[in-house]
Amino acid sequence: MKPVKPFDVKAEKSNYPSLYPSTSDAGNIDPITLTWTNFLPDQTKLYGSMSSHWTDPNSDFEGWIMVPYQFNETAGNVFVNYQLLQPNGNQLQLAPTSTMSGNVGTNYDILNNPSTNYTLNKLFVEDKLKGIGIFDGTGRYADFKANNGKANSVGQAGTYTEQPQTRTIVFASDSSTVTINYEDEAGNQLQAPTSVTGNTNTDFALPTIPETITKDDVVYTLKGLKDGQTVPAKFDFVDESLTYIYQVKPTEAKPVTVKYVDKDNMPHEIGPQKIITGKLGETYNVNDDYKLAIPGYTFAGISGNATGTFEDTAQTVYMQYTKNPAQPKSVTIRYVDIDNMPHEIGPEKVITGKIGDPYNATEAQYKLNIDGYTFKDIQGPATGQISESGQTVYYRYKRDQAKNEAKPVTIRYVDANNMPHEIGPQRTVAGAMGDRYDVTDGQYKLSINGYTFKDIQGEATGTFGDVGHTVYYRYTKDQAPTPPTPVNPPVNPVTPKPVPKPDPSPTPQPQPETAVKETTESAAIAKKGEAVYALKKIYLYQHADFKKGERLAGYAKKPRINRPMFVVTDYAKSKNGALRYVVKDVNHHAKSDGMKGYITAQYAYVRPVYYHSKHQTLTVINPTGVNEYTNKNLTGKIKNFKQGTQLKVKGFVKHNLTTRYLLSNGHYITGNRKLVMAGKHTQPTKIKVKKSIYLYKNVDFGKRLKHIKKGTILKVKKWDYSYQYSTTTFGAKRYLVAGGYVTANTHFVKVIN
Repeated sequence: MKPVKPFDVKAEKSNYPSLYPSTSDAGNIDPITLTWTNFLPDQTKLYGSMSSHWTDPNSDFEGWIMVPYQFNETAGNVFVNYQLLQPNGNQLQLAPTSTMSGNVGTNYDILNNPSTNYTLNKLFVEDKLKGIGIFDGTGRYADFKANNGKANSVGQAGTYTEQPQTRTIVFASDSSTVTINYEDEAGNQLQAPTSVTGNTNTDFALPTIPETITKDDVVYTLKGLKDGQTVPAKFDFVDESLTYIYQVKPTEAKPVTVKYVDKDNMPHEIGPQKIITGKLGETYNVNDDYKLAIPGYTFAGISGNATGTFEDTAQTVYMQYTKNPAQPKSVTIRYVDIDNMPHEIGPEKVITGKIGDPYNATEAQYKLNIDGYTFKDIQGPATGQISESGQTVYYRYKRDQAKNEAKPVTIRYVDANNMPHEIGPQRTVAGAMGDRYDVTDGQYKLSINGYTFKDIQGEATGTFGDVGHTVYYRYTKDQAPTPPTPVNPPVNPVTPKPVPKPDPSPTPQPQPETAVKETTESAAIAKKGEAVYALKKIYLYQHADFKKGERLAGYAKKPRINRPMFVVTDYAKSKNGALRYVVKDVNHHAKSDGMKGYITAQYAYVRPVYYHSKHQTLTVINPTGVNEYTNKNLTGKIKNFKQGTQLKVKGFVKHNLTTRYLLSNGHYITGNRKLVMAGKHTQPTKIKVKKSIYLYKNVDFGKRLKHIKKGTILKVKKWDYSYQYSTTTFGAKRYLVAGGYVTANTHFVKVIN
């Protein structure tokens, strides 16, 4: 027996309550609570009634309750659902739907409404559930995450409308699980899944994935993550799964050996063998790519199966050659400067003969008297037999010290991260006073095992003088790069602020924070259309998976004012999840200008050109200064601030995808990092010459103007770097003084501000 139930006018023949039949549908939540839906007006279309019948199970008492209601044609309704997001993605109704009503055009607040207060207090305060957002439409978190437009994150507040609105407050568990499956290419499970559980919206760490799995004596090798799946950065509010696909490890076949033989003297081998390996049943093809250029021989044909399939027995293919008729060969004698090899200082001589004939390049006839030089030694096979490939012998001479002899240029090969630690033999380039030198030529670049060439530091081009120059070829030690952590933040949960349950009345008023807020990626990630520049040496690649053979262009590390720039047009990820920028090269003076490709998005290597933070002081670093404008779109020029000017700023504003700084007078300057630097930075105003130097016409030291003695004090107008537009050289710092440019090398000058 229910103490209270809806009044049924057909079943209950009482005259009095039949005068007030219910005009809405009712149902029991529990024995003492009813819920009413589908409100209808009576014949007047203005009024209705909620009628109920109660009984006392312990006595004969009974009664009727008639609650009239009046329709308001200007009222709007908002139906509020309360649902729990389950780990499997389904949503469970936690409480009856609440109906909020109000005049059309007036405001409502879901979290502060008499119709929702009781339920919210119970769920938030008593049950301590965690709210993750308020959604319209279907109210399903799955639709919101799929971004299909069926459910959108909305706020707690809104406006009543003529059409009813539905809002769903979604609650979720504090934890979720990522299940990792291991399957073959047919979808069969290879081993038990791995489950990783963590608190929602915390970082997810992928456990070690096995490279091989053995099942039923069959070895499977890892192929990769199932198509369309990515490793989550954080635990979501629902359970997720990842599936790694494995393929059967192919059985190794016996190799195919390619031998290079003299056709007329088989099996005499005349070149190194090549081994071709593969799996059983795979095909091989010994084509023209396997031909070798063997001195003294001409290719004659192939003997054996040049094409076929790998088998469980070894196979041999013979590349046959015939010996060339004996031809005259030679020994070349070259006369070189011992300090500037292979610079030749005399006409070469040639000793000719047949292969196998003896020769002697030490005979007196081969020793030349060269004006300005003294003979030192012979390098190379000075005696022997003339060979098929020919030989070269070097007669090495030392340049005589003359009145016009300049100090040499010394080239040192050093570890860029451990200077001045040298990793290769020094080289010396000599010349006469006033002669030009250039040590950027490829002959000076050494291949040093374990190191990669980085850049050239020092005055790599210039004029020989009475002051020696040291140029550093800088290298970095080879090491495996660390891939960046992919950025993929999920939706930020909203944890409502619990309101203590009042005792006694008034009705509880919970005040949780509202709505799900979508967070963007780290502020360090540039937006589409935004300009970025490179801090370190990088490459432009054809694809997101960086391969050495797919490099389109390289960009050396440059001074801040000359760093190479790109415009971000899109994003991509490599197979291992590393974020890449899709960019367009905008270095207008470089050969790569306009190229499109992929570059790294690591903040240590690439970052936005424009500042994204507030600063109190900026220092102008651009050699040509920066301009002050009346408008934030940088129109209405007022004046130019010279390099070294320190500016007080009071504001920070954005203009499209760039930033500006607001000066105390209400005017604007750029926020371009290549032009200004945050903080106070001292500008050199005077330098003292420590060793004799030269004054040059331009920053690249293109023309020497005059000699400057030791001890001279010079007034500095500004500083700059050479090779402004080069993408291969860092450049050297120079000072602009009266009449031209001088070196900023601290070995030669000292700042005396």
